[in-house]
Amino acid sequence: MKKAFTLVELLVVIAIIALLMAILMPSLQAARAQAQRVVCLSHLGQLGLGWVCYAQDNDELIVNGQTSAGKGALCEDETYERCWINGFCSVKKGNSVEECIASIEDGLLYPYCQDYKLYACPTSEKGEFVTYSICDSMNGHWNFSWKDEILPDKSLLTIKKPDRRMVFADEGEIDGAVSYTAHYDKERWWDFPSKRHSDGMTFSFADGHSEYWKWMDKRTIELANDHDYEKTQLGNQDLYRVQIAIWGKLGYTPTETPIW
Repeated sequence: MKKAFTLVELLVVIAIIALLMAILMPSLQAARAQAQRVVCLSHLGQLGLGWVCYAQDNDELIVNGQTSAGKGALCEDETYERCWINGFCSVKKGNSVEECIASIEDGLLYPYCQDYKLYACPTSEKGEFVTYSICDSMNGHWNFSWKDEILPDKSLLTIKKPDRRMVFADEGEIDGAVSYTAHYDKERWWDFPSKRHSDGMTFSFADGHSEYWKWMDKRTIELANDHDYEKTQLGNQDLYRVQIAIWGKLGYTPTETPIW
């Protein structure tokens, strides 16, 4: 007589496999998320080094950090400059894949980063070709209420502590001819933080390196979820950290002493 599993034995084996899967799945998901974060940091690092190389090849002048198309981004002297990418493009907004790739290839940074896949986080949705943006303080948008107090840097030579000054931010899909910013003169976010990487965000800096910042304040994560522009976040150390990294200093007296 041939030996075979009984129904009870088979159910026990299935139950054990299900239990093992329940134990292993969170670990596998965490490993996958960590791998995606590593790839995202690699993308930002390569873009950051390309950004530095562009400046070194152009008398230390920084590439325009906006995403305007056509004649370029408007500058303080009423002239226009080409940008690091040539306009915002998205399949979800009706553009073709070819148009989106062309907008990246026509940008000033493409000769230094010749792979269009470097311009988006690996967690981006289908049709998103650019999820990274340059901070306003790095030759980005300039016409803010605080422009008489501080203006964007236009040269590598004017950047103090380049290892602490933010250049690229992984903010998600760019939604127009803008760059990434936070308020300089008040205790509020401007552009939203993102939390795509385990309640944290990735950045690159003016010396070419990239970092992952895990958010400390639960209000930062809540803002990443609900996108409420009206929220003032007094004493938020995440906000202070981003503002200082963007502008180099705070243009106001904070509620609490920044730890950064």
